[in-house]
Amino acid sequence: MTEEAVENEPAEHVDEIDLTGMSPTMLFAEVVNMTRTPKQYEGATVTLRGGLMMLACDTSTGVGSYSCYVEDATKCCQRGIGFTIDRPLDDTSILVEGTQVVIKGTFEIYEMGGRNFVRIADCDIWPA
Repeated sequence: MTEEAVENEPAEHVDEIDLTGMSPTMLFAEVVNMTRTPKQYEGATVTLRGGLMMLACDTSTGVGSYSCYVEDATKCCQRGIGFTIDRPLDDTSILVEGTQVVIKGTFEIYEMGGRNFVRIADCDIWPA
């Protein structure tokens, strides 16, 4: 699973973050920060570019759960953040495993099985 349990911690809050212009090193570090210190990102609008991983989705409508993964600069490590698409897409041809995509949605912390996880909810998605 690409999601990771998170802890509650106080931190300075971020309202919006665009990760699409970051170097691979900075991008990977920021995604790690988002999964390790999520409180500061909760409710923020996040724009992220990465590879598409399909988790539980209806490929005819696009509605479902996905992951957007990024690689570090040496391409030896990957980190993913789950995301959801909550409404049917006009064009589902982008929904191919491994396709480079850009997503934009709201960062949220949610509970499942007594543990907290993170995702980017209600995303818009387009080719990178």
